[in-house]
Amino acid sequence: MLTRFRSNRRSSDEKEAQQRLNKDSLQIFRRLLVYIKPYWKVMTVSVIALLFSVALGLVLPLVVRNLVDIVLIDKDQLQLNQLAIGLLVVFALQAVFSFVHRLTIAYAGERAIKDIRINVYTSLQRLSLKFYADHRTGEIVSRLTNDVSLLQQALTTDLVALIRQVVTLVGAVILLFLLDWRLTLLILVGIPIMTGVIVILGRRIRQASKAVQDALAQAANVIEETTTGVRIVKSFAREGHEIGRFSARVNETYLAAMERAKIGSILGPLIGFIAFAAIALTLWFGSYEVIQGRLTAGGLVAYLVYTMLVATPLATLATLYGSFQSALGATERVFDLTDTEPDICDKPNARPLPYVNGEVVFEGVDFAYGRNIPVLANISFTAKP
Repeated sequence: MLTRFRSNRRSSDEKEAQQRLNKDSLQIFRRLLVYIKPYWKVMTVSVIALLFSVALGLVLPLVVRNLVDIVLIDKDQLQLNQLAIGLLVVFALQAVFSFVHRLTIAYAGERAIKDIRINVYTSLQRLSLKFYADHRTGEIVSRLTNDVSLLQQALTTDLVALIRQVVTLVGAVILLFLLDWRLTLLILVGIPIMTGVIVILGRRIRQASKAVQDALAQAANVIEETTTGVRIVKSFAREGHEIGRFSARVNETYLAAMERAKIGSILGPLIGFIAFAAIALTLWFGSYEVIQGRLTAGGLVAYLVYTMLVATPLATLATLYGSFQSALGATERVFDLTDTEPDICDKPNARPLPYVNGEVVFEGVDFAYGRNIPVLANISFTAKP
């Protein structure tokens, strides 16, 4: 009975922790959108260019269907030439729209990252000395460099790939239904399985990634302490000790990174297997549809191409999900800095202090960097000009 109670309690705690994690993720996404919102016009242009680019790319399977059903069977050379020229025009236009999409979304992402960097640095300048007494310099620098770099990757390269893969996936699924709805319903059975795998492993990647960033911050802190205090290290011949400290921190980073890599290594191949198993199922049931006369040979070839256009984005989205979970862990650490309130703040409606030409009087002043480490107690003095 006691064991069962503990098991239920553990399950309840894990469920509450997961709900908390999901809520935090939504809050982080909303906060990131605040930084992207000023560039909504550029994002709109980017999305429109992407829609045209993906739509033109989805034309290829339909051309292949006509190639098999009409050109190859009827041996129509004129129509073959027309299809070839048409494809060249389509691919040229696709390249132009793809260029516009990538450039505009990279612009918006880089501008958002610039704003985040300035905002974080501004927040650091407003914090009290107590914050710097409680936090090591190396850890702060790591958040401004390593963590923001992960966020930069997510808001530029990964965001481009994410939007493209989602739009391609939706467009390909719509065309699959138009070609053969029976076959499409059969294939879509595997999508809930893939979604479950992506979500479960993606959460673990986020936790592992945060552990990596924490370990990197500790390693950066050792570097900062050693380089700023190099004279003391040399004076007391502590080089070996410092090398040992740094090696220990780097080893912790390595172990955390390998844990993240293991989860990521499982995610990609597993999703790939499920996706390409769907292609094998397409071959089997699609051939049956051709035999029954409900699908042409060219239609089956086009269907196979569209199935690959679905499988590839799903596999890519699994990898991107892991990358975004890593970025969420880094973003959480970055926002921890901006959310920290300074100990000494101006009162509401405070007015700027005008130029004063007089003396400064301190009466009964107490000062401490921490609650348990007083520096000054009941100090009174006058500073005259």
